[in-house]
Amino acid sequence: MMWTCTACEFAANEDGQEACVACGSERPEEEEQQQETDAESAQA
Repeated sequence: MMWTCTACEFAANEDGQEACVACGSERPEEEEQQQETDAESAQA
């Protein structure tokens, strides 16, 4: 799954990456947890 950078809105960051490939900002932890929750909701 992908995650979106909160700093620059780049949306194609791979899950394994700890920083945004576009701007280099670190991946926010709350963003990571939110996506896991969204994924569980989508599967239900």
